[in-house]
Amino acid sequence: MRHPKNRGPRLLASLLVTTSLAACGTTATPAEPAPTATPHGYVPGATEAAEPRPRLVVADSGSGEVRVLDLLTEDVVELGKVEPPRDVHTDGRFAYLATSSGVHVVDGGAWTVDHGDHRHYYHADPAMVGAARIGPVDDVHGADWGTALSGPDGPTAVLDRAVLDDGTVPEPASFEAGPGVPVGDGLVFVVDDSVEVRDLDGKLLAEPETRCTDPGDATAVESEVAMISCADGAVIVSEEDGKYRTEHVPYPEGATEAAGEFAHRRGGAVLAAPAGESGVWVLDTAEPAWSLLDTGPAVATTAVGADGPVLALDPGGVLRAFDAETGEELAEISLFEDAVEQDTPPVIEVDAERAYVNEAATRTVYEVDYRDGLRVARTFELDIAPTHLVETGR
Repeated sequence: MRHPKNRGPRLLASLLVTTSLAACGTTATPAEPAPTATPHGYVPGATEAAEPRPRLVVADSGSGEVRVLDLLTEDVVELGKVEPPRDVHTDGRFAYLATSSGVHVVDGGAWTVDHGDHRHYYHADPAMVGAARIGPVDDVHGADWGTALSGPDGPTAVLDRAVLDDGTVPEPASFEAGPGVPVGDGLVFVVDDSVEVRDLDGKLLAEPETRCTDPGDATAVESEVAMISCADGAVIVSEEDGKYRTEHVPYPEGATEAAGEFAHRRGGAVLAAPAGESGVWVLDTAEPAWSLLDTGPAVATTAVGADGPVLALDPGGVLRAFDAETGEELAEISLFEDAVEQDTPPVIEVDAERAYVNEAATRTVYEVDYRDGLRVARTFELDIAPTHLVETGR
């Protein structure tokens, strides 16, 4: 069994211990007026708002140019050029442009702090944060405490989120196993077909009996739930009160197509992935259960969530919406002028209200109201090819 190379940072725990020790054995002094409380999630230079300030981070895989589009003001900020990215991921605030040498970190300048019963919304100026040169990166998964970066076969590097919030790319903590997906306060790995959960110090938190042969795509569904696709289905890993649980969800009997890369709305429990030429796999991680939608081939797909449709874009550039449970087609629209260019396949980025679809060939991003018959609400024309696209601020 493999073990982490280096011990990961435990900055929050250290701060708590230091604070507790400092408080012990001191003589009581008259109380002073309490300073104004700093809102949770605030960082210096940020402004708190009454509503989200969503933004799109867009990158050109040819030139390496990066732009940030403010979806409220429609202003575009030019952030300059990086090594041409192969993909881009987000944790809700930062965009991680994956390259052959590591990642370039972009601060989208907008983020949401969720307290369950209420939320805080912040915005600041978008900025280039820096680069982590750790070798090829294919998978990026974010959590409140850090960001896990993995190559094709590992290792997994973890960036301390608190350091990123301060505007610096930290020295990554490295784990030999990979790829690793955050769940709770740990990372889920598959080592020799065995599912493991380890903390940032490398300590084994759980080693369930659930197996995952030929692991494929992995997704941090929400802070306490992760999914790993396997040759015969998927494994759902969840955490509650520090205890980890795994469940194997096999493909339905007779399934012949494996799921491709999964996509979903951030925080949503429903995932979607291409199912070869036949359609789209839908995995509801809350049930958990699979369903296969007869959509035909899809070059991009995603799931809005339990209260919304599954979206699929076909090779001809037609966007369709389907009921996630029944598979019924709800709406369609011919979105692209021409067929999708296979060299620059689009993505469908969704939030609770809109979907964003990028067409690199025409340098266009479409904003689609998926609750109103796939109506195109706005069209953004850019000065670069929007090959890669993520939304921050939600």
